[in-house]
Amino acid sequence: NLKGSIQDGVSYMGNFLEKLAPLNRGLQPRLYHDSDSLRKLIRKELESLRVKLSPYVDEVHHKVGKHLEDLRHRLQPFTEELLDQVSLKARELRRHLMPSREATAQLLEGADEVQRFMAQYADKIAFHTGQVKDIFRPYADRL
Repeated sequence: NLKGSIQDGVSYMGNFLEKLAPLNRGLQPRLYHDSDSLRKLIRKELESLRVKLSPYVDEVHHKVGKHLEDLRHRLQPFTEELLDQVSLKARELRRHLMPSREATAQLLEGADEVQRFMAQYADKIAFHTGQVKDIFRPYADRL
């Protein structure tokens, strides 16, 4: 019985769709021809909606701006306090880093002095090292 009901429903839908087919064929070309007029109608409706909604858009824009300004005024003390704290911490950090900067400068100065000293005596050290090698070479060869 259920199977028969399903078959009846399917055949009814088939008949119904066959009856709609001529309407579909007649409607589709008309839609293609009327697409320009439909586009114009949609644009006209959109413009009408834009005009109707513009007062509300302006009102919402005004309210949002007012809320932002209120929020800005309420947050200003916190912002100023935060900026003061950041400035204070930056000064403290600078004060703590100043000795490190001076120590670094002194170390770099010392390193420069060592390099200058080494540059002056590098040739002499190489010469004397060569002489020592020449002196001890015969003894090393015997071993």
